Amino acid sequence: MNDFRGKTAFITGSAGGIGLAIAKSLGSWGANIMLSDLDEDRLGSACEALRASGVEADYVVCDVADADSVDLASQRTLERFGKVHILVNNAGVSCGGPTGSIPLADWNWTVGINLMGVVNGVEIFTPLIAAHGEGGHIVNVASIAGHLSFAGGGPYVATKFAVVGYSETIRDDLAESNIGVSVLCPAWVRTDINKTQQMRPSLIHQPMAEPSESMKVVEALVDNGMDPAMVGNLVVDTIRQGRFYAFTHSEMQAHIEARMEEIRADFDESMTSIARGAGAAGAPDTIEVLVIGAGFSGICAGIKLREAGITDFRIYDKTDGIGGTWYLNTYPGAACDIQSHFYSYSFEQNPNWSRLYAPQGEIQAYIEHCADKYGVRPHIHLERKIQSVIYDDETALWVTSFEDGEVVKSRFVINGSGGLHEPNYPAFEGAGDFAGVTMHTARWDHGFDPAGKRIAVIGSAASSIQAVPQLAKVAAQVDVYQRTANYIAPRMDFAYTPEQTAAYAADPALIKADRDDMYWDRENRLYPIVKNEVIRRMAAEDIKGFMRSQVTKTEYHDALTPDYELGCKRILISDDFYPALNRDNVALITSPVGQMTETGIVTEDGTARDYDAIIYATGFDIQGHQFSMDLRGEHGLALSDWWKDGSEAYRATLVPHFPNYFLVTGPNAGVGTTSIVHLIEQSISWIIKAIDLAGNDLSIGVSHDTTRAYNIALQDELSQTVWASGCKSWYLTDDGRIETLFPGNAQDFEAQMREPELSELEIFRTENGQKIPVDLSRAAPAVSTGAKTVQGTYDPAFTSVADAFAANFADRGEIGASLCILADGKPVVDLWGGIATPASKAPWQQDTIVPVYSCTKAATALCLHLLADRGLVDLDAPVARYWPEFAANGKEQVTVRMLLNHSAGLPALRDPVAPNGFTDFEATAARFAAEQPFWEPGTANGYHMLSFGWLVGEVVQRVSGKSLGQFFRDEIAGPLGLDFWIGLPIAEETRLAQAIPFVAPAGAPQSDFTKALLADPGSIQFLSYLNTGGFDMNKRVYRSTENGGAGGVANARALAGLFAPLTGDKGYLSRARINAMRRPSMETERDETLLIPTRFGEGFMLSMPNPGQPAGASVRLGEAAFGHVGMGGSIGFADPEARLAMGYAMNKLGGGILLNERGQSLVDAAYDVVGATV
Repeated sequence: MNDFRGKTAFITGSAGGIGLAIAKSLGSWGANIMLSDLDEDRLGSACEALRASGVEADYVVCDVADADSVDLASQRTLERFGKVHILVNNAGVSCGGPTGSIPLADWNWTVGINLMGVVNGVEIFTPLIAAHGEGGHIVNVASIAGHLSFAGGGPYVATKFAVVGYSETIRDDLAESNIGVSVLCPAWVRTDINKTQQMRPSLIHQPMAEPSESMKVVEALVDNGMDPAMVGNLVVDTIRQGRFYAFTHSEMQAHIEARMEEIRADFDESMTSIARGAGAAGAPDTIEVLVIGAGFSGICAGIKLREAGITDFRIYDKTDGIGGTWYLNTYPGAACDIQSHFYSYSFEQNPNWSRLYAPQGEIQAYIEHCADKYGVRPHIHLERKIQSVIYDDETALWVTSFEDGEVVKSRFVINGSGGLHEPNYPAFEGAGDFAGVTMHTARWDHGFDPAGKRIAVIGSAASSIQAVPQLAKVAAQVDVYQRTANYIAPRMDFAYTPEQTAAYAADPALIKADRDDMYWDRENRLYPIVKNEVIRRMAAEDIKGFMRSQVTKTEYHDALTPDYELGCKRILISDDFYPALNRDNVALITSPVGQMTETGIVTEDGTARDYDAIIYATGFDIQGHQFSMDLRGEHGLALSDWWKDGSEAYRATLVPHFPNYFLVTGPNAGVGTTSIVHLIEQSISWIIKAIDLAGNDLSIGVSHDTTRAYNIALQDELSQTVWASGCKSWYLTDDGRIETLFPGNAQDFEAQMREPELSELEIFRTENGQKIPVDLSRAAPAVSTGAKTVQGTYDPAFTSVADAFAANFADRGEIGASLCILADGKPVVDLWGGIATPASKAPWQQDTIVPVYSCTKAATALCLHLLADRGLVDLDAPVARYWPEFAANGKEQVTVRMLLNHSAGLPALRDPVAPNGFTDFEATAARFAAEQPFWEPGTANGYHMLSFGWLVGEVVQRVSGKSLGQFFRDEIAGPLGLDFWIGLPIAEETRLAQAIPFVAPAGAPQSDFTKALLADPGSIQFLSYLNTGGFDMNKRVYRSTENGGAGGVANARALAGLFAPLTGDKGYLSRARINAMRRPSMETERDETLLIPTRFGEGFMLSMPNPGQPAGASVRLGEAAFGHVGMGGSIGFADPEARLAMGYAMNKLGGGILLNERGQSLVDAAYDVVGATV
């Protein structure tokens, strides 16, 4: 009830105190007031005061303990005001004393007023309120003593507890009658209630006994209590908000909670006693591991427990089926938004997925298949709802109680219940009034036939965009109620052909290859959106353009355009939602829901729409799910109390004071751009290792300090992501904390879950209820990642180089890399180490290869120099001599040398490059031949980032008659035995370490290159870096393309081996040619592309110290050296004077335009050994 104007309130005990305060507050909101009490003089004065303030008021003398008196008062109220809408049962008295000394007459008197006075009011006035059909509200005034007892307060406490219980009962009874119920439970309020003790029957003819000490305390608190006016306002607010309980003093909460804790503890003990004694179930079972949830997490836990030799476990689920969220969510169109081959266990690939994105039924069937295949089903117990999970400090066991009374004890608990199963229902006014069909997408009623129905879908996010297109096909009308516009990218879904599924079944390696591509696509294309503003802005415009191209109802365009940064909320995918909005029977409603009525919905703009069904597509109650069962750790600590200020866990898995209790998808376990199934596997692996550490008698926990430190760092990183950019999403808690997502990418999450870190864990033994710490670090060998950090050989003279290589792993974030140095043509350093593929944790091997990006330019240039050495190419001749088409658009005088030294003026293409356009070598070369130079050739130089490969490569092909990659293989790489490829054969893919993209920290200063790229889509910087058709060396299609600008794949040994022959007397090029290559051919103070000083030889980078430039904008080599840096920091070079050749290749790309600190530290160390300066 929000509008009190013209409504009538009948208030007992209202001559003063709380009753009169409520009357004043209601009156100020326009209510008519009928006061009632026993003291007519005080009533008259109170009534006059109300009238003087403009309130329509009257009064009637009434004894609430007398039903006839209450009935007469009700009739008087109707005669005066015609109707009554609000009943406030406030009349009450105080009565107490030591138990056994209170006369029964005093008990009866107290019960008659405090309890029966309320009953009389409710029973007499409720029919009168219900009769007019306008709704109403009943407020029963109890006390904080209705929840807490105090010594000497027997009659008062008993009646107030009764009023609370009676109020709870009538709330349920009147729930469907449009009559609200509230119970006021004040603590210390300044009233005359203490004086009522003098009216006790036993004191009529004798003086009142001395009150007890506790009663004296109560009386003093009342005399100095809260102003009744504040309580009056509280009651009005309680009615308006429809709340049931109303409390006045915050300090009482702790006392109430303590009482509830005592109840819970004794309840649990009672249940245990019943189970042991009365014995339907006998003594509680004790098992090793109890798993909660039979979805992806629970089934994975069961499989991995069995693999670890642990078979004494049970999996419990509250539903009657296996599959978790995929068992519960069966709405039309339900499907996954992660590709099927990646949304599955890595150890159980399924060749039979019907589509790229599997529908719900297939996913649920897959989970069941895994449970059966791996012997987990016998461990599963369905329809078992957990009531509490309580840690026993004496035995170090977890005691799990179920709603049916069963009790199970276990050493370990693995909670894999997840958060996507409890539906979230927004609190719309009048939601219960709707007479049609109401359901949530997560609880779909398959008895409902949508054909020909008028349907409202509340929400426009993940489940809505799947259900709406299906409903629209058969419904008469579908209205989509959108609160916030979403970024919806194309799904690009398709059905697998029988031939494809047959190929997958015949060769599981094909599934692995596709799965790896899906993994890396999300790492390289999606995750950078989280931290990279440039990529985020471009992707946002692409998605907005997709929307505009799909939705023909242009009046919807503005409403469908998000006003927040891409990625701040979940990025959705769909092929059919936007087209569904174009249908005549589908409408987008953006005015918020104002209220629901018996027939439909009225929006805030006043429009009423009638419906046959209202579908809630409003997601899940993520926060509420955490506390759906009573979970208590050491010393009875409730998780709800521990997490009252926010949910935190150590590595998303362990919580302080909850030993041997593991969360699978705990706080901050989500990487928003990858497959949750993949993350589940990482977490389960960590948990199984932790359980293994515990052995037969230990417990695993974590300290609060360790957890706090971990989360402070975590939240600091999260504050620098797009998720913290200001929009409202389910990623955020009500107070703005990000408790669902992990700040890094999948590889970062894998790294943190690789091994339990003993130094960060609390490991202990429990003896007689006491925790005895155990130091496993002294009793066990050091934990190994399975990959030695550094392997290989080196000359002792180069120990400092080997140390620098190892320091990259220890101090600079190196993940996997190789380093090779040859001095006088002999190997002096040949090292490799780390992880090649974080997804599989495969170690970097001696023959591991990796994309080396622009280091490829050196190999391409050497091909051209070889042809020049043979007299087949003149570097000063026009390119058009060898490639006639190149003369177009004013390029007749462009020489071959200009192609090599980046002065040709062709760093990019102006017109957009189609997706995968750069995979067609001939077509791309033809486009560059037709392109107009960006500057007069030969007058300036600007780095030809990718174009170098087609410009120089096409000349090589025209002159030699072989493709660039083939010529390089036949003439250089093959004869030298180099593991270097321009166009990687599929047979070599198994050795590949894919590149791990660099993501700049939020707030990092932008280079001039980045600033120009952001500012102007027509700039050389933008066109060079981003107008590439999606060039990505982590995709097989680009690795197989012979791109001589950045498409090479090699390792350090191959890079060093490419340059080593050029440092001695006998190489594959002439000494004159080598001497020419080491001299500057073009240098500038501001490169037209990179916007920094650059020095180029004929196809090679020379030393560019660039003092004063930002980190990563220089490369320091010897003055005689020439070579090339690759994107992210790889390098290969020759220094004929130092007789040194070096190669360095890695998978974790670094920042900067040229060489970052990892590569430069190796170069510096090498030069230090040979006594040269850089």
